Amino acid sequence: MSDNKLTYYILTDKDHQHLPVHHEKSGIPLEDMHVVINSLDEHFVNVASHYCSKMGIKYTVTESNGTPAKGKNSVLDIFSESDSDYAVMIDGDDFLTPHGVNVYNEIAQMEEVPDVVCLTNQLGFLKANPKDDLTKVVYTHFPHKGWVDSILAADNTHKWLKWYTYTYFYVNNKEIMNRVVMISKKACKYQFDEEMEVGEDTMQFLLLKDAHFRGELKAIQIDDEIPTYIYDQTKYGVLQNRWAREKEGKESRSWVNLMVEKFEEYKERGILHTTPLPIMKFDFVDDYIPDICGIDAPDLEIIINKYIK
Repeated sequence: MSDNKLTYYILTDKDHQHLPVHHEKSGIPLEDMHVVINSLDEHFVNVASHYCSKMGIKYTVTESNGTPAKGKNSVLDIFSESDSDYAVMIDGDDFLTPHGVNVYNEIAQMEEVPDVVCLTNQLGFLKANPKDDLTKVVYTHFPHKGWVDSILAADNTHKWLKWYTYTYFYVNNKEIMNRVVMISKKACKYQFDEEMEVGEDTMQFLLLKDAHFRGELKAIQIDDEIPTYIYDQTKYGVLQNRWAREKEGKESRSWVNLMVEKFEEYKERGILHTTPLPIMKFDFVDDYIPDICGIDAPDLEIIINKYIK
């Protein structure tokens, strides 16, 4: 076993009431957390800073331009200058399961730790809040069948189909995206595109995937059948806000058109690869019962049988 230092970076720009979830529900030790506050809302910055100070959580306030990419790059910059060996990156409105904290701690102590760990079979939740009883959670796969219906009903169906084809063949052959969750410092130079309001995480993943196939770093994916990282689908996010502005005619160009253009740019540069990343498998002991935020073994079995298998 190695003695690597792992830090959990929580990037937040709104909803200070969600901050306790990462410690109280996920079980991340306070001393292993670093909250990065990246927001244009001065009141939120003050409230979040006060909470972190009160709880003894390390935090940094960084300059924001209102885009996720700017905040995520600030996380990379902070991590690259830290004494930590590896970082787990969590969007502030998402959360890890206690099982996930165990998994990422285990990966960080391997003899050969990958530079990039990303997820396939990702799950989100609906009709619940992580501060509430999560046995009431309704899990949903990414992507779900609604994507195809949306594409066929869209005004610019041709562009949507192009986007779907690019993501299908070059991202993971089945997922809309692979979420990059854990990185080493070698991965910090592959920054997020701050000109992109939507899709910056997909494009950064493609850069990391290309670096893997060129031998610059080692990237793997883990099958998140038993969820380690949970999306919060109960709140309006960047994509939904962008979509709303486009419908109101406040944006001159569609986000999907911008993503297709970026895919085509990457294709010309030879960055795109159809081969999926290697999958890391875990062999859990027979009596291991994964803790996914209060869902006990019988409920977990129902979830896996209904939504995963």
